[in-house]
Amino acid sequence: MNLVYSLPFWPYLYTPWLFREMQWMKQRGHHIAIVSLGDPPGPSADVKDFDLQDVPVLQVRQQVGSDKQLLGNLMRVAFSGFKGKSLDSMKELRSKSGLRQGLHEWALLKRVTAFVQKHKADAIEAHWAAHSAMLARDVYRATGIPYAVRLHGGDLYRNPSPNLPEIVADAAAACPVSGFLADLLQGERPHESLPPVPPVLVENARLHVCHNGIPGDAIGTEPAPQSDEEIVIGTIGRVDPEKRHADLIEAVARLKDTCPQLRLLIVGGGQLEPSLRALAASRGIADRVTITGPQPWNKVMELRSRFHIYAQASEVEGCSLAIAEGLGQGVPAVLSRVGAADQSVDEGINGYTFEVGDVEALCEGLRQVAMLTPSARRDMGAHSLSIIRQRFCFETLMDQLEGILGNLRKQVTGSSERPLGT
Repeated sequence: MNLVYSLPFWPYLYTPWLFREMQWMKQRGHHIAIVSLGDPPGPSADVKDFDLQDVPVLQVRQQVGSDKQLLGNLMRVAFSGFKGKSLDSMKELRSKSGLRQGLHEWALLKRVTAFVQKHKADAIEAHWAAHSAMLARDVYRATGIPYAVRLHGGDLYRNPSPNLPEIVADAAAACPVSGFLADLLQGERPHESLPPVPPVLVENARLHVCHNGIPGDAIGTEPAPQSDEEIVIGTIGRVDPEKRHADLIEAVARLKDTCPQLRLLIVGGGQLEPSLRALAASRGIADRVTITGPQPWNKVMELRSRFHIYAQASEVEGCSLAIAEGLGQGVPAVLSRVGAADQSVDEGINGYTFEVGDVEALCEGLRQVAMLTPSARRDMGAHSLSIIRQRFCFETLMDQLEGILGNLRKQVTGSSERPLGT
C-alpha cells in the first residue's frame, strides 16, 4: 500500500506516536511519503530514532511568501508539465483568497497533487482536521484518491475548523482518537465549556475510533516497585495552561503535612515552566517539584520509571498518549475526567478520576493512593498494566488502522491483489 501523510508540520518532538506509526507502516512493507504545511511549532524531533530519515517529504507553506517564492512555485508547476484537472477556477481562488494567495494556493495544490501521483498513493492519511485535511480533500477532489482524517483533541474542543463539515463529508474514513471525540463529532456529548462543533453528518460505516497506543515492548511485564519512603507523582505532557499542572502543584502543597513523602515529577516543557517553579516555591515545595523541560520519547520512557503514581489534571484531551505511557509502567492513576480517562481507570481498582479543576477531589484521590501499603499500590499498578495491554497496545491498534486504510485502497483498485508498496 502506498500512503501519503498530510500534516500541518514536520517533524515535531511531541508527536512520537506519529513517528512510530510511520515506522510500523514501513516495516510492514508499505511505501510512505509526507506532505507538510510548515515547520513544527516547537522542538524538532530526530526522525533517525524511528528510521524515517529516508522518507520523501514535500515541505510547502500554507501562506504565500515573497513574490520571488511565488514566482518560483509557479515556474515549478509550469515546467512540471502537470495536466491534472483544476479544483477551482482562478476566478474562484482570487475571490476567496485574493490574487497573490489564490495563485499560491493554485500552485501549492498542483505541486502536492503531482507529488501524491508520483508516489502512486492508494490513500492519503490527514492528521488534524484543519488545513492539512483540507489539502487532502482538495487532492481527493482533483484526483479521486481517497483520504482518511484522524481527528485529535484540538480539532473538536480548542478551535474547530469551520471547514470541518466539508472535511468529514468527503473523507472515506473519519477516525477520532477516542470515543469522547466521536461523541463530540456526532453531537452526542455537548460540553458546556467547549466551543460548539459545526454540525457534521458522518455515517457509522465511515466512523472509526482509533486510539493512540504504546508499543507492546514499552508496557511493563510487572507493576512498578513501590515504597513508603518516597512516592513520586508523575505526569507527562507539554507545560501549557490547558494541562493544569498548577493543580498538581497545589495538591502536593496541600498534602505536604499528611503525605510528606510525596514528590511531583513533570516530564515536559513549555511556556509555563518559570511560573510553575515560582508557584512551587511560593507554596514551600520547591524541593518536591521537578520539571524536566522538553524530552525525546526514549528519555520520557526512562523518566517514567521513577513514577509511583500517574496523575493528570488536564482540562481537555483527545486520547492522551501520556496516560498510556505513564500507566504502562504499572502504577495507579489519578486522572481528570477528559478524553479516554474513563477507559484508562476502573474506579477504585487501579485509581480514581475527578472533575476538571476540583483540586479537593484530586487531593483526595492522591491521598487515598498514597496512604495504601506498597503492596496494595502494586496491585493497582498490575490492573493498570492489564488495561493498557487490552485497550492501548500499539500493535493491536495499528492492525485496526491498517485494515481501515486497506479498505480505502480497495475502493480505488477494486481489488486487494495489488502488491504492497506498488
